[in-house]
Amino acid sequence: MSENSAFTKWNEMQPAHGSAEATTQNLELLGLSISEDTRRGYERARREFYEMGLSFPLNAGKVIRYIRCLLDVTELNSTSAQKRITALRTLQKLEGVSTMDVADEALIKQAMQAVSRIRPQREAAHINPSSF
Repeated sequence: MSENSAFTKWNEMQPAHGSAEATTQNLELLGLSISEDTRRGYERARREFYEMGLSFPLNAGKVIRYIRCLLDVTELNSTSAQKRITALRTLQKLEGVSTMDVADEALIKQAMQAVSRIRPQREAAHINPSSF
């Protein structure tokens, strides 16, 4: 059996390219690229987002509302807040939902710049060796 025939047989057993089933299989594979720790963080962001009554697909209004909530009910710094937004964007892609348009992305970037000013990333504590 030649290598090409194995590929041909495999292809014949697969759902049609572009079908919902093929898309699901592709997204499942992509989902495996995320570590378990990262997946838990992503699920935390999703749970918080849903608890606010928000849902996919993302848009600037929904994401900025989530950012405002993070600022009001948590003490997350800008880096941690950015990770939550990245989680939502990644989950949206993995679920096969279309991405946001350029205008929405620009508004979210602007909101995150505000978060960076309000909640800058904490610097690591400096240890003075002479204090030992």
